[in-house]
Amino acid sequence: MTDLLDDLRDANPIDPDELDVPPYAHRVPTPPRRRWRPLRPTVAAAAVALLIVAAIALIPGRAAKHGDNLAARAYAAVTKPGVVHWRTALRTHVGCEGNTQMVAEGWSHDGVTHILMWELYNHRPHLALDMRTADGRTTTWSSVSDHVTHRKAARTGSDPNQLGDPMAIFRRAYQARKLSPLGPNRLKVDLPGRSDNQGDYTAYYDIDPKTSLPLRYITAEPNGSRSTLQIRVYETLPFDAATRAKLRLLRHPSPASVHTTAAAHFAVLRQGAPPTGKLGAAVKKIASSQHLDASAARKIAARLALIPANDGVCLITANASGAGLGCVGLTHALKRGVGVGVPNPAPLPSSAHVSGSPKAGIDLAVPDGVVAVKTRFHGTWTRRPVHGNFVHIPRFSGQYVLVRR
Repeated sequence: MTDLLDDLRDANPIDPDELDVPPYAHRVPTPPRRRWRPLRPTVAAAAVALLIVAAIALIPGRAAKHGDNLAARAYAAVTKPGVVHWRTALRTHVGCEGNTQMVAEGWSHDGVTHILMWELYNHRPHLALDMRTADGRTTTWSSVSDHVTHRKAARTGSDPNQLGDPMAIFRRAYQARKLSPLGPNRLKVDLPGRSDNQGDYTAYYDIDPKTSLPLRYITAEPNGSRSTLQIRVYETLPFDAATRAKLRLLRHPSPASVHTTAAAHFAVLRQGAPPTGKLGAAVKKIASSQHLDASAARKIAARLALIPANDGVCLITANASGAGLGCVGLTHALKRGVGVGVPNPAPLPSSAHVSGSPKAGIDLAVPDGVVAVKTRFHGTWTRRPVHGNFVHIPRFSGQYVLVRR
């Protein structure tokens, strides 16, 4: 299996000394199941005594204390002093299909949190977010925008699937006595105010009975869909020079917009026609509100226009459901293109000979030199040709690869 550190060095030109990530695919082994055997007469009395002790432990008012029960042991295991370090992988399931969407790693100590998040493109990790929260403010570098932004810090402990300590909600639920057994090593979370507490969800943690550390957090729906946050590492480290460095943002390269322009990499911006009709009206309205130059927009497909931004490029769509805008930094656009999700995709150019009508998915603008896009849905890769910097991806599942000359 490819080592994550090698993948990150290939995919992201950052200082390798700042990053120390073991293989992200490591999983905590599930303890083997023990076969049930009938109790021998010689131990029957001991079994009865254990049942009496268990019954006493279930008396109301004792669960919140650090007694010998799973919730208390897990709470004690995740509340140790020091620098908290975790590594997670979010996986969604629809029916029998599963798709790992992102891998994250974080460090937290004394109100300071640093999180790295990678997206998986063709099974290879690409650094997408670098976030640091301190003094009530969050600083974020994003590969999509190529910029660092600052905002007020969001409240933590409301949803383990958010970027943050995956056990923050567990501690809140334990303190509020909102954890209940859902199996031998499974604890259900019933905490009002949780951001995923909408509709008929079941949310629970799986705990390793030997270490009392978390294995995964799962939210399940009645229709069978579920998301699994695999907690591959959760540990407490000493606060020293090495862990203090992990609480800082990484150093990132300058965005591509510093050295070049969108028009230099998208032929449609140099040779295309200006949008007219409803699309032209939508472009003027959106460009005015977003401080874009409407005169630089060019039609890339029916009901779809490409327009350069100060530090990137945007797609503007106008269809029966309304107008929309999708923008990315130029670095991201050159690597991955820029797309917008549409319920009714724009028709392909007349030069494209494709059987059947395109389905809902995303419309994608790609830079010069890209001749096709390979997409995967439910394990099958499909090659889709590019026509004039444009390609439509139906039934989009998040995985695609640009094929260049």
